[in-house]
Amino acid sequence: MNKFTIMAVDDDSGIQEIYKQTIENTEYCQHIEFYSIYTGKDALNIINKTSIDLAFIDYRLPDSNGVELIKQIYSMSPSTDLMMVSGYSSIENAIEALKVGAKDFLVKPLDYKNLKYLINNLYVNHICQNNSSRIVTPALSPIIGESDVMIKLFRQIRKVALTDISVLILGESGTGKELIAKAIHESSERVDQPFIAINCGAIPRELLESELFGHEKGAFTGAVSKKIGCFEQANHGTLFLDEIGDLDIDLQVKLLRVLQEKEIHPLGSSRKIKIDVRIISATHRDLKQYINVNRFREDLYFRLCVFPLQVPALRDRIEDIPLIVQHCLGELCVKYNRAIIDVSNQAMYQLISYSWKGNVRELKNIIERLFLLTEDEIIESIPEEMFQFRDCFSEQEQYQNFRFLNKPQDFQEVISLAETEKKAIGYALKVFDFNILKTANALKIGRDTLYRKMKSYNINKSSNLFFKNH
Repeated sequence: MNKFTIMAVDDDSGIQEIYKQTIENTEYCQHIEFYSIYTGKDALNIINKTSIDLAFIDYRLPDSNGVELIKQIYSMSPSTDLMMVSGYSSIENAIEALKVGAKDFLVKPLDYKNLKYLINNLYVNHICQNNSSRIVTPALSPIIGESDVMIKLFRQIRKVALTDISVLILGESGTGKELIAKAIHESSERVDQPFIAINCGAIPRELLESELFGHEKGAFTGAVSKKIGCFEQANHGTLFLDEIGDLDIDLQVKLLRVLQEKEIHPLGSSRKIKIDVRIISATHRDLKQYINVNRFREDLYFRLCVFPLQVPALRDRIEDIPLIVQHCLGELCVKYNRAIIDVSNQAMYQLISYSWKGNVRELKNIIERLFLLTEDEIIESIPEEMFQFRDCFSEQEQYQNFRFLNKPQDFQEVISLAETEKKAIGYALKVFDFNILKTANALKIGRDTLYRKMKSYNINKSSNLFFKNH
C-alpha cells in the first residue's frame, strides 16, 4: 500500500527529533514516510514534488510566516491535513490558521502522547477515505488486505497454486485458514474440480475414518447405506484437512499410507480406489511440539508440510482493519436490506486499539452485533463489554469523565446555558490536557467551533478555574 506521508516544517532540530521518535513509536511506523523540513521554501519544493498527507507547520520560520505557508500549501494541495504549531499560544493565531486551511492548532512544548494520538487518528481517517473496501484480486476473493504481510502471503499463494505440492497453513483460530485453502484451489488448474473441506477436530475418531475414506453398507453398526468418503469426493480436486493437529494418532498412520500409495480402502470393502487429490491442511497447533511429545507423526508432518504458509494474526496487520470493516458492513447491508452505514473515527480507533485474540472471526462478530444494534447511519462508538478480553480502551476510558454532564446534582444551583457550556468546555479541555482534537471529538463539535467558543468564553490554559472541586 502507499506510504502515509508526513512533513514537519520547523527550524528546531530538537522538535524535529520529537516528531521522528513519535512516528517511530506509532503502530503504523512501517507505513509512514517522514520528511524533516527546516524552511518554508523547502516545504513548498516538497509539496511540488511529493504528495503529503499530513504537515506540521511551525508558526515562526526563518524565511516565512507559518500562516502564510499554510495558505500556500492549502492552495497547492487541499487534501493535505495541515497543523499549525506554535510556542506562542494565541486563540487569534489558531483562528487565523484555521481560516486559511489548517485543520488543527498545536501548542509547544509538544506532548508525546497527544501527538501520537493525533497521528494515529489521522492515519485511520486516511485509510477510511482512501482505501475503500477492496478484495485482493478475483482469484483470491474474498481475502481482504493491503498490509505488507498480506501482500507477501498473496504472492506465496499465487506461486504455490501453480504447483500440486502439499501445503500446510499455519495460524491462529479465526485468521481465515480455510479462505486461504480455497484461494489456492481457485487459483490452481484444479479450479473446475471439487474442493472438499473437513474439520478433523470436530468429528469423533470413530466417525472420522468413515468420513475420510468412506464405507460400505453394513461395514459397522449404523452403516445402513454406502458412503462416499471425502477423498473420493475430492478426486481430481482439492481436499482441505482443517485442524490436522487434532487427528488421532492411529488415523495419522492410515492417512500417511493414503498419501504414499495414492489410493484409499473404504471400510468394509475389499476394493482399493486410486485417487488424484491435492492435499491442503491447516492447524493452529504447534506441530513440531506435538512431534516432540509423540502426538503427531514426524513422517506425516513432512508429507503435509512441503510448503508452509503462515497466516498473520489480525493484531499484526491492523492497517487492514478498516478494509475488513467496510467490506463486512457492505455484506451486512445486502444481507439485512439496510441502507449503508459507516463507522466513526472514534469507533475505528477502538477497533484498531484492541488486541484481536479471536482475529477476523471475532471482528466480524462484533461488526454484525453493532450493525444490528445501530439504528443510525453511523456507528459512533463501541461498548466496552462487546470486547471479549477487554484489553483496550486506554484512550477511550477518558470519555467516562463526561458522565457527570448528565447528572443535575453536579450543579449546586440553576445556571445559564452559556455558563453550562463554558464549564463543559473548560472541564473537557482539562480532562484532555488542552488537546484540541480529543476535546472536539468528545464534545462532538468541530475544531473551528471549539476555537471560537474558547475565544468567546476567554478560555485558555492560564484560566484554571473549571471544576476545582472535581
